[in-house]
Amino acid sequence: MPGRVAVGLGAVGAVRVRGTMAGAGARVEAPITPGAALSLATGVFADSGGQLALRDTLLAAGFTPIREPTAVLRVRPGVWLPTGSAVTGLEATVLTTGSLDPALSADLTVGGAWIGLFGMSGRLPVYAGADHVRQGAFGRLDARLARRVGGGAVAVGASVAGQVDRGAPLDGFTELAALATAVVPLDTRTALEAGLRVPVWTGLRDPTYRAALQLGLTRVIDLKRER
Repeated sequence: MPGRVAVGLGAVGAVRVRGTMAGAGARVEAPITPGAALSLATGVFADSGGQLALRDTLLAAGFTPIREPTAVLRVRPGVWLPTGSAVTGLEATVLTTGSLDPALSADLTVGGAWIGLFGMSGRLPVYAGADHVRQGAFGRLDARLARRVGGGAVAVGASVAGQVDRGAPLDGFTELAALATAVVPLDTRTALEAGLRVPVWTGLRDPTYRAALQLGLTRVIDLKRER
């Protein structure tokens, strides 16, 4: 609803094959019409050696073409801005490409007491970045089955992620992972979310991580009421 802003703060930690990795992120979403919103998201990562690096920033517009009691579809076209300096990370995400990349994501929620959650995201580098390397296209598909518990929900599922091999150092991987997530409402405007991702198969000869845990807190702020 126009006049409200959703602010999200998140943290992620990963057990890597060699050492650990941690990150923090922030996301702001502002509705511009009842069915559309603009969002901005970015973050920072650090490895066990203490090296700190930024990730790219995502600017996106969200649309909700389907909003029914038992089905909601949300589509978010956008663009990744090359603000990042982190060149290594998890196979399940791309931290930076050094280029301005078009992006598209979509989420479908269907069901009632039992809920099907389906998501996809894609990123397409179209030119060589600041490092003179054009990375391959990245894509990810998630599918989860959720059950409402009180005012929240718990879900389990699977995810497939991959990047086309164009010869860049981090290109050319495919990963199948197990997912577990939980959402707990703290009040009518605040929700806490936790997610666990465990890779069960990867096409890489030397996988970089064993598990990743993500925590997120989202708060909806009514700007009209705050004035």
